[in-house]
Amino acid sequence: MEAQVRDGQSQADYMKNIRKARLQRQVLQDPAVLAKLVALETTPVYNAKGDIVQAVSGASLEA
Repeated sequence: MEAQVRDGQSQADYMKNIRKARLQRQVLQDPAVLAKLVALETTPVYNAKGDIVQAVSGASLEA
């Protein structure tokens, strides 16, 4: 069964969100994984012109 992608969200974005959720769960089991999660969440996203369109902060780690 194929997972449904939300409106306005590409398949790539959907897969990135799954990866982030998986890493967040792994951090609870192994704090050494935190560096990977922070690197993933603080990486800016660029459009085709090379402009930053989204920069995700580590604020979600505080939740």
